[in-house]
Amino acid sequence: MDLFSLIALCKKILQPTVPKTLVDQYVWAVVTHVLGRTKTELMTHPPHITKSTRARVNQLLSLITVHHKPIQYILKTVPFLDLMLDLEPPVLICRPETEMLVDQVITMLKPYADQQLLFLDIGTGSGCIALSLAKAFTRSTVYAVDISPIALSLAQKNAQKNNISNVIFVQSDLFSSLDPTRSFDLIISNPPYISSAEWETLEPSVKDWEDVGALVATDEGFSILFAIIKKAKEHLNMTSILTRSGMPQLILEIGHTQQKRVKAMMQQHSFSSVTVWQDQYGKDRAVWGAL
Repeated sequence: MDLFSLIALCKKILQPTVPKTLVDQYVWAVVTHVLGRTKTELMTHPPHITKSTRARVNQLLSLITVHHKPIQYILKTVPFLDLMLDLEPPVLICRPETEMLVDQVITMLKPYADQQLLFLDIGTGSGCIALSLAKAFTRSTVYAVDISPIALSLAQKNAQKNNISNVIFVQSDLFSSLDPTRSFDLIISNPPYISSAEWETLEPSVKDWEDVGALVATDEGFSILFAIIKKAKEHLNMTSILTRSGMPQLILEIGHTQQKRVKAMMQQHSFSSVTVWQDQYGKDRAVWGAL
């Protein structure tokens, strides 16, 4: 069996149990764990799948379909771009939509790879965004903040695991513990944006395992998004090369129905060229703007 036949088989097994938007992520989590290689490595050099490998994959798939425990918590690891991240409950599981967004951001910023930029990742969780940026832009420094000491501890472990040293970790409620004199070239965040009502409709694999504080916000899910937007300009470098180039300096992941209010709030707070970005499922998933 080849790699892509195995991927197709895994999807078929998981589809009746796992939410449609999570099937791909679950499949790659299983396959990368069993084969001990990153998604990038497997796609570049697809291996032949032995019977023993297939048996190990099937064993893990059966645990998911029976117990509804997120595969990432079962495996205690998750691939994200070309990183392998440790993961433990209740730290938020990295979503494929976030992975695609970060890949897009890295592609946009590649022309500035030789610059010494300063990034801020708000609500870093496992560190997936901060560490990806730090690995892609080795001359730059990334500040990774989170209110949760559990999340920060895990993110620090992931930095060590992936041999990434250009990240500074800060326990902070949004901007509150940051040096007010320090200005960033880019602020990026995947903040809590789910409403309390929406939380009640989520799958048990989310509600029973993940940190509600990393997912749910008041004001119908908008409170944290708006808090970041209102304070962002105070913490952005107005003379940054990104400013001069008209590049985005605030990037926020959102719920797929929140784009109008978030876009309006960003425009109200002096952001221009505000753009709504769609994920791989055709849903509005992020909003970004330039100063």
